Amino acid sequence: MESGLILIFTFHLITLRGERVGRKRRKIIRRPVIKPFPKLFSCPICGQETVTVYHETNSESAKVICTNCGVCEEVKWYPAYAPVDAYADFYDKLTQGYTSLKLTNPHLTMVEEIHEDRAKLLEQASDNHSSEARVVSFVNYKGGVGKTTLAVEISAALAYHYNKKVLLIDADPQSNATFYLMEETMWENFAQQARTIKELFDAALRKDITELQHFDIRNIIVSDNLRVHDYTKNLHLIPSHLDLYEIDIELARMLGKGAHSLMILWQAIRNIKADYDYIIIDCPPNMYLVTQNAIVASDGVIITLLPEYLSRIGIALIVRMIDDINQKMMQHASIFGGQFKSTRVMGIIFNRVRYGAHGILSDQSYNIQEVRKKYGDLVFNTLIRESVRIAQRPLQRIPISISGYQQDRQYEESIREVAREFLKRFEENEI
Repeated sequence: MESGLILIFTFHLITLRGERVGRKRRKIIRRPVIKPFPKLFSCPICGQETVTVYHETNSESAKVICTNCGVCEEVKWYPAYAPVDAYADFYDKLTQGYTSLKLTNPHLTMVEEIHEDRAKLLEQASDNHSSEARVVSFVNYKGGVGKTTLAVEISAALAYHYNKKVLLIDADPQSNATFYLMEETMWENFAQQARTIKELFDAALRKDITELQHFDIRNIIVSDNLRVHDYTKNLHLIPSHLDLYEIDIELARMLGKGAHSLMILWQAIRNIKADYDYIIIDCPPNMYLVTQNAIVASDGVIITLLPEYLSRIGIALIVRMIDDINQKMMQHASIFGGQFKSTRVMGIIFNRVRYGAHGILSDQSYNIQEVRKKYGDLVFNTLIRESVRIAQRPLQRIPISISGYQQDRQYEESIREVAREFLKRFEENEI
């Protein structure tokens, strides 16, 4: 009898608890919460970190508002979205001209002044193509194509054989260009002293893009004490950092995906362009924000390829992404009354070409000819042949193109020839 009463009592207790939980759940569903996220973002109009994202529970949209200048936009909200995604959409709307710029605060004078400041910056950016240093990015979204090797070897050849003042910027977190020229112990000292390219992007994460002129990039340039300086003093280096691989994510999270986050590198190097003939940037093997920064900062882009099918079909993707970046910057410029001159693909270099008894191997020759048919004069006439010594020379921190070793002579001559063609493309063409 007692056990029966206990069972009945337990059943009623569970039922009551279920009803209470059900009522609570129904209340939550009936009363959605509009939640402001605590994270503040930078406003592309007023430049202040006063942008807040508001999202109502279960809603398919969110409101993004700047409490300083009053810009307010409604954006789509997806189940996997975080506030930074809504902010990125908000930023893209502003920078690509798809917004009404609804100003709820009387700060029109301030906004007009900011527009003028941005226009000046963009007009200066469009003057990339001047008598000062030509900035060239070596890019490919695919790794293992010898992009870094050619960036270093061509930089060294320009400095040594053609007496050009060259700055090589290693923007790849793998840091291969850095260790091609710099001893590891020396790099560790520079990293401890915060003298790598990572410091520039860290500064951008702490400041507004318009304040980056306070970052002096000269402080992170290595201008002496490298082994290459026994051969030529004309080649300088900005080393990379192994922690740079996280920067793309942080830039997207803090600054969004719009043009605002693409001018960091340009902003930093514009003050040193008078010091060099060429600034060459070795980009990461992807097309994320660091590579996009390099493209925006550049006068031209060099695509490095292997004479293989998968390598050649990727050219169209690279060209399309460069066009997209140019389009984004031009839209951004039009909003603020400025101009931006597009970055051009200036050449395609085939690397690691293999030769047999009767010349270039047939499958590689076919791929090279297919690219020539489609891209014509963009393809360099000089082909860089495969060399087993490429893997050996970085241990000595001396590029093959300037080593002077007899066993390197054939490769040195091909690099010297491709450097001559490189100069012809950039100095005879108006860029």
